Amino acid sequence: LAATWDEEMAKIYGETVGNENQAIGGSFMLSAQLDIQRIPQFQRTKDQMGEDPYLLSSLADDLVSGMQENGGIAVLKHFAAFAQNASPAAKTNVEVSEQALHEVYLPGFESAIKDGGALGVMSSYNALHGTLASASTELQQDILRDMWGYEYFTITDWGGNDGYTLNK
Repeated sequence: LAATWDEEMAKIYGETVGNENQAIGGSFMLSAQLDIQRIPQFQRTKDQMGEDPYLLSSLADDLVSGMQENGGIAVLKHFAAFAQNASPAAKTNVEVSEQALHEVYLPGFESAIKDGGALGVMSSYNALHGTLASASTELQQDILRDMWGYEYFTITDWGGNDGYTLNK
């Protein structure tokens, strides 16, 4: 999809995904995957739209609005900085500067939320600066809700909650 650089194609693809989901009786789509590709060995590379945050953000909103056009719910994943193999058991901790976080890892999510109207967000398995993404006040409250005005639901990746919520 990203190889097309075509926003209209992203919307059409999103509509197709949404229609297929509806045809099988689904409501939630555990997609769009908006991770930035950082290493070629990452097992989810095939599901991503590359390493360019500008390209990703220009397609993310169209993809998500297409997915949700007929009433389905896109669940964006993996929020955030999930660019390598991680699982609850791996205890992956990502250290990234504030600038890189906002310029590289978050633009696709921001576009899908602000311009695409995404209704769901899934947290990533990894920790960011030592705090699991699912329990990160920086990610879940400060950025997602306060900065971007997101008002809908978040879920954890399977097994990714670690027994805590915001503010413990």
